[in-house]
Amino acid sequence: MSYQLLALIKSWILPPGLLVLLLLLGLVGWQRRWGRGLVLAATLALYLLSTPWAAGLLAGGLEGGTRPTLDQLANTDAQAILVLTAGRYSHAPELAGADSAGRYTQDRLSWAVLLHRRTGLPIILSGGRTGEAELSLAEVAAKTLEARFGLRALAIETRSTNTWENARMTARVLRRNAIDRVLVVTHAWHMPRAMLSLQEAGIDAVAAPTYYISGRGEGIDLMDFMPSAQALLDSYFCLHEYLGILWYQLKR
Repeated sequence: MSYQLLALIKSWILPPGLLVLLLLLGLVGWQRRWGRGLVLAATLALYLLSTPWAAGLLAGGLEGGTRPTLDQLANTDAQAILVLTAGRYSHAPELAGADSAGRYTQDRLSWAVLLHRRTGLPIILSGGRTGEAELSLAEVAAKTLEARFGLRALAIETRSTNTWENARMTARVLRRNAIDRVLVVTHAWHMPRAMLSLQEAGIDAVAAPTYYISGRGEGIDLMDFMPSAQALLDSYFCLHEYLGILWYQLKR
């Protein structure tokens, strides 16, 4: 399945695309009870998924368990830091039209650099081409790593198009570099699917997550129930991960 087709399918089976479809279907059947009920349900779902409270609940199921600190990760006997890339900033005007690492890749790179400075471990980047892009995500991330942090990646994996392939193809890179154990850097909500993929590929991986959605504050306040674009985006990513984990389990 092509990258573009997969992106199109995901845009309509996950919110907000799915909710738009349900609202349109409900409006078509507005004269019937089921149509009005569908509009009400889709509107309520849109509100809930747009709240930090609901996003936190969804993320909690992915981010639960131990949350390792920098000091703890420095004592794991890992031999390298593996960064799973996630998107690009394409045709950046301020960079004369060149591509740079996207927001989520930059989150991961920043954490990987902190780990590198604490441990001295080399950094490996994984991520292939998306769409019609000339450079792979790993190549773009490598350029960003060098330009912004003055660091060169030990190795890059440039052929994978998803997390499952990240693991399969990175396993070969690790074998070529005689690396047995890695610290894996990705967002906390993405870590369960990443670890599932890495374990299936036979990689001895230690989770080193960054950017948690859940559990960053104490208690619940009124703002947790105020809708926001960021909360809807967080809910989207979490639902994407649950769907991805289910798909991977079916593939095994």
